[in-house]
Amino acid sequence: MRITKRAAVLLMVPLYVVVACALAIVAGHFNVPCYWRMLNDGRATRATVVRTVCDNHGSVFYRFEAAGREYTGVGTR
Repeated sequence: MRITKRAAVLLMVPLYVVVACALAIVAGHFNVPCYWRMLNDGRATRATVVRTVCDNHGSVFYRFEAAGREYTGVGTR
């Protein structure tokens, strides 16, 4: 039995969709719940830029307070 090019494509497309959906679910499982909580439960606050390091990909070191606790971090741009 010989599989034609069209039949091969018709077999591969559903396989590709299933694999892509599985990867999206696995990868999204780690980020989506966190971002969803931030979107719905997050609160705005003011942060203070402690220092910048332009040579290190434009790093910005910051500090802010939320719920009586101080947080520090680093971001870019």
